[in-house]
Amino acid sequence: MILLQIGLVLTIYSIINCFQFAAAILAKQMGLSFWRWFWISLVLPIVSMIILLFLWDAKGQSEHLSPLNTNKLL
Repeated sequence: MILLQIGLVLTIYSIINCFQFAAAILAKQMGLSFWRWFWISLVLPIVSMIILLFLWDAKGQSEHLSPLNTNKLL
């Protein structure tokens, strides 16, 4: 029984870590601090992803992910 509980805790922790790294990587692609969003997503894992997705949509995803931004060259 105790092994089942330990396995459940490790599974939940792994899922939370996936959200942490996903939020941090998304923030880094947007030009935001990787570590700041990594620690924010530790406290608010799913909420931080939602916030980042709204920020990403508000700033325009093509502006941040394009390797050559032709608008800034002109």
